[in-house]
Amino acid sequence: MFITLFSRLGDVKCSVLKHDCALVSSLQKQTTRPQTWDLHGFFIWLQHFMANYSELIDTIAEQTGGEFRAASASDLAALGALGLPQTVLDFFAEFEPAECIEGAERLWPISEIVNENTGFVPGCNISGHGYIVFSTTGCGDTFCFDLNQMSPAGEPRIVFMSHETDYESMTAAEIHDLAVLVASNLYDFLGLFAREELGEF
Repeated sequence: MFITLFSRLGDVKCSVLKHDCALVSSLQKQTTRPQTWDLHGFFIWLQHFMANYSELIDTIAEQTGGEFRAASASDLAALGALGLPQTVLDFFAEFEPAECIEGAERLWPISEIVNENTGFVPGCNISGHGYIVFSTTGCGDTFCFDLNQMSPAGEPRIVFMSHETDYESMTAAEIHDLAVLVASNLYDFLGLFAREELGEF
């Protein structure tokens, strides 16, 4: 939704941004959406938000030899069916892995994210509790969007969930207690991925 709006109103955005370089500078390190804004502030934030991701994705692509692409409408619909918020859909609308991006860990394209959460463990046992697998380690442990704890801007935190645990018979509270915080949002997670700082859990 936000990416489409950004594209259609690009001319407005360009003319508006010329008059507020100071505000652009003040948002230089902001990667979470402001809780309130006018149209002017929104365009400035969105431009910088996507520029931040672009630079990070370019770094990951160069390091891994992987490719990112704009996701198709049907793939975005499949991703949305998992319950992911618009902030995550906006990211994949621009930067879906074309295939598995393999560094020290793996980033999956949407088709494999769907498989991870509907056909494979632990995803099929935890996705119904709000933990959506999108990245895995070489041994099958998972990194998940935690839909139970999102920022005011609508960004889910990222948690680690072991593949060796039997979640099927657990309560939501028991699963929650096993979720290990990795990053406060997707941008921070990708920064750790790029720097190979996700470490051991």
